[in-house]
Amino acid sequence: MSSTIKYRPEIDGLRALAVVPVVLFHSGVEAFSGGFSGVNIFFVISGYLITSIISREIESNTFKISTFYQKRADRLFPVLASVLLATLIIGFFTSPPDEYQEIAKSVIAAGTFTSNIFFWSTSDYFSASAFTIPLLHTWSLGIEEQFYIFFPFVLIIAFRLKLPIALVAIAAAVSFTLSSLALQNYSSATFYLLPTRAWELLIGALLALIRLPIPSRRIASEVLSWTGLSMCLWCIFFFNKETAFPGPNALFPVLGAALLIYSTAHPQNSIRKAFNFAPVTTLGKASYSIYMWHWPFIVFYGLVFGYPSNLVQSILIAAISICIGLFSWATIEKWSRGKIARLRPIPASACVVSIFLPVIALSSSTLLTNGLPFRVESNVIAAEAALEDYSPYRASCHSGEGNRLEYSKSCILGHSNSPSSVAVWGDSHGVEIAAALAEQLAPEKQSVRQLTYSSCPPAINLAKASRPGCRSHNEATLQAIIADPQIQTVILSAYFPVNQKISSDFLDGFKASVEHLESAGKNVIVMYPLPQTTDNAPTMIARSIMLSQKRATSMTLEAFMNKYSESFDLVSGLPSSVTKIESWKNFCINDDCYVGDEGGAYFFDGHHPSMHGARLIARDIANAISLQSDHAVATSTPSI
Repeated sequence: MSSTIKYRPEIDGLRALAVVPVVLFHSGVEAFSGGFSGVNIFFVISGYLITSIISREIESNTFKISTFYQKRADRLFPVLASVLLATLIIGFFTSPPDEYQEIAKSVIAAGTFTSNIFFWSTSDYFSASAFTIPLLHTWSLGIEEQFYIFFPFVLIIAFRLKLPIALVAIAAAVSFTLSSLALQNYSSATFYLLPTRAWELLIGALLALIRLPIPSRRIASEVLSWTGLSMCLWCIFFFNKETAFPGPNALFPVLGAALLIYSTAHPQNSIRKAFNFAPVTTLGKASYSIYMWHWPFIVFYGLVFGYPSNLVQSILIAAISICIGLFSWATIEKWSRGKIARLRPIPASACVVSIFLPVIALSSSTLLTNGLPFRVESNVIAAEAALEDYSPYRASCHSGEGNRLEYSKSCILGHSNSPSSVAVWGDSHGVEIAAALAEQLAPEKQSVRQLTYSSCPPAINLAKASRPGCRSHNEATLQAIIADPQIQTVILSAYFPVNQKISSDFLDGFKASVEHLESAGKNVIVMYPLPQTTDNAPTMIARSIMLSQKRATSMTLEAFMNKYSESFDLVSGLPSSVTKIESWKNFCINDDCYVGDEGGAYFFDGHHPSMHGARLIARDIANAISLQSDHAVATSTPSI
């Protein structure tokens, strides 16, 4: 039996189907809201091809693990090293020290194929901040390389036991079950880690091991291929970042890709002919380079020039990133495959390692010097210092899963000898507001009780899978506030999602909290949303100074109003007796909303108010409390 497999150009066509939606999704083309599922198609292809090669070599007694690893390195390292070096060089000129340190850490993670583990511990793939992380996309490369490291040994053992299909099927079933069960409570780990992703590659491996005969009738291949294509396209166009993923929903692109690989082997298959179209196969051949280059380009372009704001800009950005990938394929990939592949093993390995030397040198020096601060002026470093401009009480007075503070043990901030007449109840966005308000009220001999719980807005009966203690915390907090005669005013603080529909649970629970508090005679203050950013506000200010750009903005005023329209409607629709604070007017001037002023950044990250920003909010709240007190005095004074 031959140890080589026949080249199938239609699989390169399938690669094109995988990579183009990913690029369009990342470029902001809304129609491709599920373009991220293209990565699942890549996984199936990789599992199929690698298993086809290894299994035949094992059967012909020609498989050498060292040769396998060397070929993987020859294939992947030159482009990877080029992307990492380019990221470090561009970041050298555009990234402030703290951000540059994070880039260096991600470079090391990507170079050691552990970036999926690194980003699991640091980043949410679907969050707005993802658009500031140029190597986030390398998580999938980490998955594949970890699979390549371990899977050959699994196959060797499976063939020796003469149970390759059974053992791989069991492994796939275990991985899929783990992915499905862990998705709700451990969504980030399920997304990023190999144990919950391996089944996607193993489906491709099973297809290679079973070696089903090509469908004898064209009509059968057509039905199977169009079914597979429909499954893939359904995900690409109808999934979005709110879709529970991977888990069971990943079956659609995975099984769809497997059906396409199998059915397009028929020589007369219509989709095979479309996939064999030269421009399509070219995109497929260049798919690795396109994938590796597209995301750093999109991120750095957005950070320096701004992210696409309309469809034309998004398509243009996608087209440019694809062209960069095609250039990389035509130069770096073809050169490295031609030159390195002809070398003997030891010189080839030395050549591959030497490619990484400048990457290692620059990333190491960046970490050792805390971001190469000599590159920037002192005002850049001062601007970045606002990353730590948060409440001194955040660690000790803020509750969360596993460390909930009972009402009796909650922190009272401000004037130490005064009972607290004001309470801040909410999620983590109320932490700095409580501290800043305590500063404002201390001269008036008033104090503030902080009642904040991470990712838990003050909406009773709100159940959150990620915060199982939230509901009981809110119920206990509400009852404690009502029962406390000293508390006269309650500030409700909540994170309002951008560009998202507010759930009925949140809406009803928030309104119910207000109703219960007012029924108990408490004065209620609610804040309108604030214009959050996609990046850390201090970093944006520091970068604008580095690049001599105008004052950093988060968005236009019009965009702010549109993106938060449901949140504005929620606050505006509360009873007239509720005091509504429009602190966003401190952040938005004329037609733009800014991330800071001469006093510093308004946020210490992308959405949590810094102490500087919180002081602006607290000033408005203190004025509202003063007006409430004046009104109470006026209404209680008898007329003469």
